[in-house]
Amino acid sequence: MKKNIAILLVLVMLIGIVPLSVYASSDNDTEVNLQAAFIRILEGTSEMFKQVASKFTDMGNHWADVTIGKLVELKILDGYSDGSFKPNNTITRGEFSKVVRAALELEIVKGNSFDDTTKHWAKDQIHTLVLKDIIVKSEYGTNFVPNKNITRIEMAKMIVRAVGLDKQARENANASTTFKDNGEINGTDRGYVLIASENKIISGYPDGTFRPNGEATRAEASKMIVNMFNALERGVDTGEDTTTPTEPISPPTDDSKPISTKEKIAHLYDYKAYDMNGKAYDIRELNKSALENGKSDNEKVFAEVMKDGIEVISLLLNRDYKNIPSDYEQKLLYHIYGTWYYRNTKYYDSEFPKLWIDETKNWKVQSQSQFLTSDDLIYFNQDGRLTIRGVLRIKYDNHENPNNIQYELSKKGQTLELGKWYEVDIDMVLGRPFTNIQDRKVSSYLLWQRDYLSDFREVE
Repeated sequence: MKKNIAILLVLVMLIGIVPLSVYASSDNDTEVNLQAAFIRILEGTSEMFKQVASKFTDMGNHWADVTIGKLVELKILDGYSDGSFKPNNTITRGEFSKVVRAALELEIVKGNSFDDTTKHWAKDQIHTLVLKDIIVKSEYGTNFVPNKNITRIEMAKMIVRAVGLDKQARENANASTTFKDNGEINGTDRGYVLIASENKIISGYPDGTFRPNGEATRAEASKMIVNMFNALERGVDTGEDTTTPTEPISPPTDDSKPISTKEKIAHLYDYKAYDMNGKAYDIRELNKSALENGKSDNEKVFAEVMKDGIEVISLLLNRDYKNIPSDYEQKLLYHIYGTWYYRNTKYYDSEFPKLWIDETKNWKVQSQSQFLTSDDLIYFNQDGRLTIRGVLRIKYDNHENPNNIQYELSKKGQTLELGKWYEVDIDMVLGRPFTNIQDRKVSSYLLWQRDYLSDFREVE
């Protein structure tokens, strides 16, 4: 199965939470939840975004009004203290590196890759992108010159690599582009221009030129970021295989298998399901519609979602401090990529599994779980996200910090007695990881959030 990222099909294909920040000054650390905010972009009108941009003294009649308005609305971009935006100002290599790193929500790896970035404010951002091959060190030598204004070709190459199209770009080296100044584009760079142009990530000037060495402006950088989002929305096929590893990771207990006992889940059909227009339906109607419109493709998607959703719930909620498998951390990492929110704190994927295991041991956690569902309880919810409806059953046999159970279940205020089975009606929302730059195998669909439809009730 090839990677195909399409936000209109599954909005959360970007990764769980993707904060994207751009800076008018290097000490601005504003972040935004792009998952939720992207909906505002899809629903907003050009006039609305133009009005947003017009709050700046030098905007309102600029070709990038709508583009900049979108990113300002998302708090990705902001203006200067004098009330201006300065759309024609340039953006440096260091600044753009921070934008790309934050956009992909890559965990910052502290370190230094160039001789001249040792004391630079963006050295860790730059180093992280070097490690991810988004910045190729050999292209710059020993000095990155982070305060130098970034060029259009540099931006194009970084974004092409970020969205996973580097291989195709390199395969098209020395190809001819359609731009009039094709001869001014370095032969090895033409593949990047070609691929970026085909995916509408970049565009030329009215005179038909690309101007690869032209210094990029804040407006042009904004346009390229929005174009990247639009490309992902349409679907970017990276041509890489993301099928499950040869040795699939199985749930730790048999209890995690789906139990489709109709009498135990019949009440789930009483809850309405909402489509992307906010219209209420019987969940079976949305399930049927998705399968009919998507045909065999959605059948495969639904099967993957069912498998991945059940596995991750099983891994998280079937715990035994006396018997922690040696590959438990590896299994958690397979189902977690990017960031994970727990106890109102953001953890990177390299941090959360270790914390989860340590707490299992330290608090002597023993818990069992089951997830009861059916094939016709999968649908695309009102945000366009793949969702599995089911009954989650859980029993904590032991826990030396029972107050933490509410956070483990992502249901604050919920109290469960030890030794008793409880159940709750739930919509599990899953999404595709932003897999283009991942450095390890992960599951096809990751748990995005848990929407509870009821309170926990004791199982008699």
